[in-house]
Amino acid sequence: MTKKEAFQIDGAENISLLSLLHLVPIQPRKNPSSCLSISQSYTYALPLDKERSLAGTLAFISSIRDDTDHIPAVCVVEEPNSNCMGILLAVNRVGFNDGTNILRDLKQGFDKIFHILAGRLDGECDASSTESEVFTAIVSMCTSRILSRLGLIPGRKRSRKSVKDSLSEAIDCTRRLGNGKNQHTKTVVLSFVTAAKDLIKLINSWCNHQTTARLENLVEGIHRLYQQQTIHETLRLIPNKDMDPSTRRSLVNMISKVARYRQATRFLVRTAKNFPMVRRARVETVILPQDAFQRFSFDEREPQLLSTVLRIAPNMNANNLSQIWHLLQTTETEATRRFSQQTKNTLYQAKIHAEVQLIFHCELQRLLKFPRVIASSKDACYLCNAFISMHGTAHAPRCHGRLYPGWRLPFIPHLSNLERRLNCYLETVIKDSLSAMLSKQKRIMFPFPQESTLLTLPTSASTLESIVPGLSPLSTRSENITSEDSHSSSAGSHVHGNHGHRLDIDSTGSIVDISVTEDIMGSDDLSLNGSSDSDVLAVDLLYPGTSLTKQMKSMSPLYTAGSLEVQIECDGRSRSANAPANGLVYTIEWLTAEAVKKSEGKCHSRCVIDVESLNGEASHIMCNENTLYIATRDSVIRLRFHSKAGCVE
Repeated sequence: MTKKEAFQIDGAENISLLSLLHLVPIQPRKNPSSCLSISQSYTYALPLDKERSLAGTLAFISSIRDDTDHIPAVCVVEEPNSNCMGILLAVNRVGFNDGTNILRDLKQGFDKIFHILAGRLDGECDASSTESEVFTAIVSMCTSRILSRLGLIPGRKRSRKSVKDSLSEAIDCTRRLGNGKNQHTKTVVLSFVTAAKDLIKLINSWCNHQTTARLENLVEGIHRLYQQQTIHETLRLIPNKDMDPSTRRSLVNMISKVARYRQATRFLVRTAKNFPMVRRARVETVILPQDAFQRFSFDEREPQLLSTVLRIAPNMNANNLSQIWHLLQTTETEATRRFSQQTKNTLYQAKIHAEVQLIFHCELQRLLKFPRVIASSKDACYLCNAFISMHGTAHAPRCHGRLYPGWRLPFIPHLSNLERRLNCYLETVIKDSLSAMLSKQKRIMFPFPQESTLLTLPTSASTLESIVPGLSPLSTRSENITSEDSHSSSAGSHVHGNHGHRLDIDSTGSIVDISVTEDIMGSDDLSLNGSSDSDVLAVDLLYPGTSLTKQMKSMSPLYTAGSLEVQIECDGRSRSANAPANGLVYTIEWLTAEAVKKSEGKCHSRCVIDVESLNGEASHIMCNENTLYIATRDSVIRLRFHSKAGCVE
């Protein structure tokens, strides 16, 4: 047995043992760009945040089929001494010939999109016609996925209602809401019902004549409904007895996901306009050498659970192991059987995930400028995230935290050092997990996560005049905001959304650090119930004209207000998740248009944060009012801090 073969078998045993201990080793997390552990020695033409958004957008579009066996991943590669870039595509593969058809379709689709964008070089098209052509190309490329997302063709989730049925049910439910609604609520519901009926007409039109043009109209209609931001508030008013919460969550998810195709179109056209290298992009599918998919058997070494545990944690004794089996609610015999079976499955049937293929391809090509972002149509799994982080040149925007034991690295002997390093990392994790289980006398378990999220797409610059008359954008008040080069991710308030940024608040509430975030929760299970039962994320849905007053703890729920999502985290690393923050209390309110007008002039203009003009990170010293206005073009949130704990609702 060669050293490389031994690494492969060690890796399979490590993965199997870790999966026995934890199916979800970590909670879902976002990976900031600051997590890159290797300094870049070359200057990149594309800013990192733009590379992140571009890779995430292309990864979203690359999900052209409802196919969990061939999850795609994308990275952007700049060519040194050239104003060109490469778009690298890969899909999860079991063997060398696996996934070739979907890779071919992906390349054809992206080639068409970038051919249209390249027309800008010679001034062949104006912006509007280019955007229209790109939108047509994206809808044509993603037709199957769009229809499966909307439930208009059979998909994996057979029990899911179609968007038409869900909209019709929601419209019927609004008729039973009664006459006790205030004028604002009546206006919101009426707006939703009108848009929903228009959308049903577009669905019927496509069903009667299934053309790309009519599907484009349908996607446009969904985007209009999404932009109105009335769907969340309307569905929140509907009682559970009238409409199942899972149906409401599914409807929100369908609308937000399909609206993204229109947003992605605009983002690609604007990016191509501002960065010529994007117009010159070359699309390349990644196919590793056939030997990389080589597999090994246990002819010389049968998998043994006990020997694997002692290889990693030699100080474990019989009493320790007995406690471990008890905490895992199994027996040594059953654990040994499961471990042996999983190890063999990992060696004989595991996939090489797309993200891993991209890293190995770049290593084989000896790229001078490594990609800094590896993006997939789903969040990175635990092992992909661990491998990318260990490699250090790139990062995955998000990790869902789940461990898939059917995961492996390619067999490339001269890159065996990567496998050795990953094995060392996993062995450290296993050793720490065993130690933690014994010391705490319990198995640490996290709920199965949602694996599909959306990256925030930056919007064009705008002012607050349409929302807060008389207030100028934050960019004109730069003397009050101090830019920061870096920021600790261990504490702070996080604001996510289609317009997302992050606030870090000290324990007094007097200083706020603000930074743009890249991620939003766009999972298949958006919460509409005020809070989630999951330990991962609690969600409170705000609606205009209402406020919530809460005792500040280590971390607040995630508050959603239209396209804006806000999470507050108080600085205090030693404080537990539920510990109060020195009596600090906050009130969060989604302002109505009337309230916005009344607020004009009541606080300093510097206390208005225009998310759309915010770039990077900044610190904000709060005025005596202890009030902050967080604004996008469609939402304004007022955040106030108090010192009296007695005003908590």
